[in-house]
Amino acid sequence: SRAIILISDGAGRISADVQQKVRDWLDRMDIGLYWIVLKQPGGLSIFDETFVPKEDEPLPPVIALHEYFQTLKTSFHAYEADDPDSLAKAIADINQKEKKPIIYLEKIPGKNYTQHCFMLAALMIALLLGVKYLEVRTWHSA
Repeated sequence: SRAIILISDGAGRISADVQQKVRDWLDRMDIGLYWIVLKQPGGLSIFDETFVPKEDEPLPPVIALHEYFQTLKTSFHAYEADDPDSLAKAIADINQKEKKPIIYLEKIPGKNYTQHCFMLAALMIALLLGVKYLEVRTWHSA
C-alpha cells in the first residue's frame, strides 16, 4: 500500500494554496496519510476535545493542522509521540496497517527482440542440421 508518514512538531502553518494542492494530490494519488506529532510532555494534545481557544487568538498550529488533515478524503490517522517508546509504537502500528502489496506496471524502454532472436536461432539450427545431413549422405555415397 502507499502512504505518507509525516513526522512533525505541529508548529507550522500551511497556506490555503498549499492546502488545496495537498488535498488535490492526495485525492488523485489515493495515498494514505499518517501524522506523528512529536509532543512535548505537558504540551497541547491534538486529541484533547475539551480544548477551547481564547476568543481573540487563532487555533494553535497543531490543532489547525489536525483539523485540516481530518477534512481530507484520503485515509488519515494521527499519533502523538512524547518519548521514543510511543514513537516506536506509532511506527509499528503504521507498519501493521500498511502491509498490502503495491501492484504496478513497469514499462521497460526499448523494443523486445526476443522473438526475432529465437527465429534466427531456429533457422541457424535448421541450416546446420541440413549441412550436417548433406555431409553424412555424401560421405556414405562415395
